[in-house]
Amino acid sequence: MSFFASSHRKTWQSTGMINVVLIFILEIILVAFFATSLAKTGSTILASSIIYEGPCAKTKTLNLVLHLLINLISTGLAGSSNYFMQILSSPSRKEIDKAHNNSCALDIGTPSLHNLRYLSRFKWVCWIILLTSALPIHFFFNSSVFETNYLGSDWQLTIGTGSLIEGASFFLPGASLAPAGTWGPLCEGWEQLSIEACEAEYGRGGPREQYGDVVFVVSATNDSNDGWIRDDLFNFTSLSDLSHTWDPHVPPDTLNSLWYSTRCASSKFWYRVDESGQSNCDSLLHGSGTFGTDLFSYPPFGSLLDARPQTVDFQHRFLGLKLRHCLAQPLSRRCKLGLANPILGLVILSGIIKLIVCGTVLMRLDQHSLVTPGDAIESFITGPDQYTAGLGTLDIDDVHHLAAYLFYGGKNRAERLSPSPRPWLQEKRRRLRSTISQAYWVLSYTLLITAVTIAFVSLVVSYLSNQRSLYGPGGSFGPSGQNLVVSLGQPGYLGALLIANAPHILLSLCYFQYNALCTRLCTEMEWNSYGSSYKALRVSHPTGQQTSSYRLQVPYRYGVSLLIGSALLHWLLSNAIFIFISEGGYWLGTRPLIGVASQLGLSEDTSMVALGYSPIAILTLLIVALVVISLPAIFGCYKLKNIMVRGCSSSLVISAACHCYASEHFTNICNNDPSTRADRRDIEPNAEMSLVDNATKSTDSRLLAISQSKIMWGEMNATSNFQDIIGKDKAEAQRHDVSHIGFGSALDEVCRPRKDVWYA
Repeated sequence: MSFFASSHRKTWQSTGMINVVLIFILEIILVAFFATSLAKTGSTILASSIIYEGPCAKTKTLNLVLHLLINLISTGLAGSSNYFMQILSSPSRKEIDKAHNNSCALDIGTPSLHNLRYLSRFKWVCWIILLTSALPIHFFFNSSVFETNYLGSDWQLTIGTGSLIEGASFFLPGASLAPAGTWGPLCEGWEQLSIEACEAEYGRGGPREQYGDVVFVVSATNDSNDGWIRDDLFNFTSLSDLSHTWDPHVPPDTLNSLWYSTRCASSKFWYRVDESGQSNCDSLLHGSGTFGTDLFSYPPFGSLLDARPQTVDFQHRFLGLKLRHCLAQPLSRRCKLGLANPILGLVILSGIIKLIVCGTVLMRLDQHSLVTPGDAIESFITGPDQYTAGLGTLDIDDVHHLAAYLFYGGKNRAERLSPSPRPWLQEKRRRLRSTISQAYWVLSYTLLITAVTIAFVSLVVSYLSNQRSLYGPGGSFGPSGQNLVVSLGQPGYLGALLIANAPHILLSLCYFQYNALCTRLCTEMEWNSYGSSYKALRVSHPTGQQTSSYRLQVPYRYGVSLLIGSALLHWLLSNAIFIFISEGGYWLGTRPLIGVASQLGLSEDTSMVALGYSPIAILTLLIVALVVISLPAIFGCYKLKNIMVRGCSSSLVISAACHCYASEHFTNICNNDPSTRADRRDIEPNAEMSLVDNATKSTDSRLLAISQSKIMWGEMNATSNFQDIIGKDKAEAQRHDVSHIGFGSALDEVCRPRKDVWYA
């Protein structure tokens, strides 16, 4: 019967179906965006589309919202894919038995690469496909939406009196007779700026973002402040024919409210991050070195004064104009929001592959995978593994010693795991971190610290490049025209794409390892809770008193927090290093974007694609990352509540603890030491009577009843042949009264282990 027709679905399959539906919904959203983009005029699947063009503030907001959506979608796809990857890396009982025959432990309940060598071909092939299909999502998805920033270069500078802006007559090219551009009519709605505001906007070579053309209102420095008379400024001699030349354009005895007007251009070299921008009109604006003082002290008269000074006789008292205020034209900058169709198509294809693989796993994974420790405990109770018989005290340290023994050439596998009673020496509660090997801690934190170190080095480099400041030229948070950039020239888009998204791969690797580490800690907490009271097993498909599994091994409050944390870090990273696309011609020193610009919907002669980075965003990312990676270490200092064997992520430890030598005689061995008694308040009378009924049946029935009831780990009675099972001929067993330790039901009167008592 197929999975979809089955009336009884395993819990992991039900959760898996939810994840498949989630992937399908996310794919529908992406396809909708893709179709909208392709519907744009001139859009093709191999080029980018401009999906919005409007005010830059609104464009920035839309870009922020879409990138948040991208990170949520990528997190959803990654989370659903990780679920199936963990299912696929979870071994079946047959695969565990094969590993145990080779004295090898498999990981239970945690993401594991170690298990792959013992898994079926179907499992590891599907696992590899899910892994590789995740690369485009992590590598490119964040750059499928891009914002173009507009930084204008050209603007018109006009110098005149207050009468000019009130509509007084003027004559081109102005009273200065300087060869320059033309002057057009004033537009309504221009804003008056103070001298300080005018200097900040026009006197520092910045790009045209808020204001465009400007009129400098000055004093005329003569008897009338309404303008200048040509004959007061110039005394053309009879040696020249200048009067004949200029009279039709600038009358000799009429007030002219216009002094000068010309086109200016602001610019900045992208590689000079420690310098401000520049303008070709700087000499006009800083005549005596101070903005607004002695304007036009060095006028570009060119041939008029320089070539024939003796015929012009300019009255120099009119130089050094005083700025009163400015009238600036407000700009409504229009930025663009683009969608990279090839990238989005690749992401959609990756999602479709994930959808097909996950659906195939749901329908064809015929072997029952032991996804949670509860699944493994149930399997080993109902079908004891003879390979670990008599090893009730087996601990995670023993498993690590066994692995090291085999790694360094040990050959006698059977001797290393033969039944061997041992005295119980634990009397202090262990810390949670001791349940995970030092090698695993070192591996995890080596990766995490490496990532943090890279972020710290990036912060130092950006801080030094940013004039030793986080709030200098590149001090804004996230993509901005004022942030530091590194131009990549003609192949810039692809180069910037790869560099900007490479850190996301490292972040995803860190998340995988971090998630595995947190899962092991959470799993061990749950395992340790069986050492003080009777609890039902949490399994994939519950029966009897068993409970249903939540999402794999991580409780929802932790799992959701991990997903939110991952999305937050990816979003911060996308603001710390990003692709910067600028139009407007402000940036100099870049090569034309021949071919690339047309694919992005940009103009080739005024556009630049670069790699941008934000120091303040890098600092924020570093702080959040430091907080996040410190949590497992802090959590690891927690003291476990109960004293019991550690290592529930190891199949050998679980197997050794699940030999239930159920006795038909229920003698309460805890009466001699009441402190070792377990909490029986949660034992239901009906469940206990069911155990009594099954105790008189076959061994298989008794073991099945135990696995479906509430169980506890500890010391208990054992069958009469227990000594034969552990090896009565061993010297230790002959000298000591050996008791059994492991999982048992309420009828077994399970007690907490006692110091110096010998167990097997």
